[in-house]
Amino acid sequence: MNKRVQANVNKKVASQAELVMDELGLNPTVVINALYKKIAATGEIPFSFKKVNLVNYPRLKSRA
Repeated sequence: MNKRVQANVNKKVASQAELVMDELGLNPTVVINALYKKIAATGEIPFSFKKVNLVNYPRLKSRA
């Protein structure tokens, strides 16, 4: 049994990520399933979320 998961993703980011997935022979469904399986197996998100000091990353200032 499957559950549908929907998310809003920035179009530019989605296009860039899908190019990488295509090169690897993957699609978003496979990648998302792998991510969910990893989270379920380890109890952790497989990357970290951190606050960024915008002084060190000036190009991010325009997004904040």
